[in-house]
Amino acid sequence: MLSKAAKSFAFDVRTLRLISRSTNEVYRFTKNNESFILRLSEKPLAYAEKIRGELDWLQFLAQNGVRVSLPVKTIDHDIMAVFADDETCFIATVFEMAPGTFFDKNDPLLWGGAVFKQWGETMGKMHRLSRRFIPSNDAEKREDWSRSKIDNPYLRHGKYAVLLEKLRKLENIMDSLPREGEAYGLIHNDFHPYNFHVDGDLMTVFDFDDCLYGWFSLDIAIAAAHAVWGDPRKRIGSPKTNSLKSF
Repeated sequence: MLSKAAKSFAFDVRTLRLISRSTNEVYRFTKNNESFILRLSEKPLAYAEKIRGELDWLQFLAQNGVRVSLPVKTIDHDIMAVFADDETCFIATVFEMAPGTFFDKNDPLLWGGAVFKQWGETMGKMHRLSRRFIPSNDAEKREDWSRSKIDNPYLRHGKYAVLLEKLRKLENIMDSLPREGEAYGLIHNDFHPYNFHVDGDLMTVFDFDDCLYGWFSLDIAIAAAHAVWGDPRKRIGSPKTNSLKSF
C-alpha cells in the first residue's frame, strides 16, 4: 500500500518515516527537498466521500483566511488515492507540512498568552466559517456528534463502571441540546496542541480526520482539557494515548 501511495503521489517510498499508528497510519516523507505528510486510512469504500468532505472543508477554510495544512493532489489530479479489493479499502491522502513547530511549555514563545490568543482566534474563525460551508453532496457531509460506542466489558465493573455511568449521563445531557442556530456546526473535534504548529505569530492547524458537526463549545472543551492535562510544569502527554476521547 505504501508503494502504491508513493506511485500515486510521485515520491520515493524510501523517504517514508512512520510518525504514528492509531486510527490511521501517518508518515512523513520528502520530495524535492520538501517535507510532506502521508495519511493511510483503512476504511469502508463509502467512507472515501467523507474524507473528500473533510478535504473540501480544508480548502474552504484556506480560501477564507485560516491557515491549514492543505491536501496535495495525486498524479491524476485527485485529492486522494483509493486502493480497494473485495475485503479491504485503503485511502491515501497527502498534506503539506505545516510551517513552524509544536508547542513547548518551557518556551514562552511557544506556550502562554500569545499562543492561547492565536488558538482561540483561529478556532473562532473556523466556527464562523463553518456556518457558511455547504458540502458538495450528502455523501460528503460529515457525521453529526453521537454518543460514544464503548463495548469494552472491563469498563462495566468497579471504578470504571462509575466513570462510564457518569459519561453516559453527560452524553444524555449533550444529546438533549439543540443542534441549530449559532452554537452548532462543523468543528475540528480534536484541536489540541499536537494538531497545530506555531511559527512566530502564525498558527497552522492540521489533522482534521475527526471533524464532525457538533457544538462549538465542544471544540473549546477538547482544547481546554488537553491544555491542562497532567502536571502544568511538564510537557503534556501525547493525545494519542492520553486523550479524553480514548476513555
